[in-house]
Amino acid sequence: MEPYVSDVAVVGHFSVDSILLPSRPHSFMMLGGSVTYVSLVTKRLEASASIISKVGGDFPEAYLWWLREEGIDLSGVVKHEAEQSTRFELEYSSDLTTRTLR
Repeated sequence: MEPYVSDVAVVGHFSVDSILLPSRPHSFMMLGGSVTYVSLVTKRLEASASIISKVGGDFPEAYLWWLREEGIDLSGVVKHEAEQSTRFELEYSSDLTTRTLR
């Protein structure tokens, strides 16, 4: 079997972001991380993309499903069940001009 070859191989980390907006009573979760954005832009430019990364056991399977549906190769993504994924909390100011990253 011949190995999969893509136009762009993206190496880095996914993140699970908790977004806090002043107009909402509760935060919401969102997929983030440079590998997400670079691979999606690569696909929009009609090139193929592969991701090389690792995630923890807490990483939502729905995110991986969605990226596969977008045509992104995730064969280089390793899930470590005993580990936690990278997470950030982004809290935006009342006028949305600044944010605090934790």
